Amino acid sequence: MPHDKLALRMVAAVPFWNVVFSIALLLSRLVQGQGQPTIINSPNDATINATDSITLTCTAEPGCPPAQPNWVQVPTTDKFSKTNGILIIYNVTKNSTATYKCAVENTLGREERQMKLTVQYPPGLLSVQLVYNIAVDKLDSSVLQLKVSVDAFPAPSIIWKKNDKVLQRSTDQFLDVTVETSNSGTYTCTAENILGSISCGNFEVTMTDWKVKVVISVSSVAGAGGIAAVAYIFYRKMRKGQTTDSPKAPSDIQLTPKFGLKVQIQWTAESKLPHKILYRPEGSDSWTEMKVTTDNYPCYRRIIDFPQEGNYEVCVLVTNGRGVSDKSHIVRIAVKASPRPGEADMSV
Repeated sequence: MPHDKLALRMVAAVPFWNVVFSIALLLSRLVQGQGQPTIINSPNDATINATDSITLTCTAEPGCPPAQPNWVQVPTTDKFSKTNGILIIYNVTKNSTATYKCAVENTLGREERQMKLTVQYPPGLLSVQLVYNIAVDKLDSSVLQLKVSVDAFPAPSIIWKKNDKVLQRSTDQFLDVTVETSNSGTYTCTAENILGSISCGNFEVTMTDWKVKVVISVSSVAGAGGIAAVAYIFYRKMRKGQTTDSPKAPSDIQLTPKFGLKVQIQWTAESKLPHKILYRPEGSDSWTEMKVTTDNYPCYRRIIDFPQEGNYEVCVLVTNGRGVSDKSHIVRIAVKASPRPGEADMSV
């Protein structure tokens, strides 16, 4: 056979043998079961209680080359062991709450599955705090807030009591107590969920007109051990001129008729504490109030513009951080409209 024809026949045969070889290789793999591995069973999301142990099993069709499943994402700080797709976590804590991942892989591919593990745990006390919101003018609007910080899952219910009587049951981790003497007493706090309960502490609260004292007894705070007793004392802030004494009303009130329905009231103040003028129609239970600024101390003069003629009662009172003074003695006046002063009769 001529050489040129033999070469042509060999070149034409090469593509044919490549095809034959490829088909043979594919048939060989099919016969041997070679292929990508496949996960056939993995755990679903799970919820367990703290201190329990859990076994997570991941199984796979190994493929060829054969491969074993492995837990490739284990984000717990608790003790665990893993081998051949089996993961065991011992005495789980809240630190095991996470997403876990299992995978199987060979040279032909990879498959992975993941699951969420949630750990339920009983309440633990993290901290105790007091917040005192001070109101200078009105003691009744001052608020003492008892606060705790509790960690638990599911979220705990917080029960606040005063002298063993339930005041509040909710998820709120604080209690607002209005600062008034009637709110003195023993306050307790308990946190509970389906796994247990814990005392958040006792609060011995003593309230006077001028001082708030709180003694806290806490049995245990996470990472800090027990606290026998800690005392807090809050004093109300005073403005310049205020004292801890009860305010005294003035005793030298004088009324002088002016034009029309206007009457001048005058008195001598003992301090620069806020003063108020009160007046009302004789026989009425409702007072009309006029606030007085502290200029012209100590001698105060103001004009009362009565709304209509009639018999009126007038007095003055003083306020400070402790409250309101008793009213001064009441001055009575018969008011008549007049273009000239001196036409109103006055009696004390």
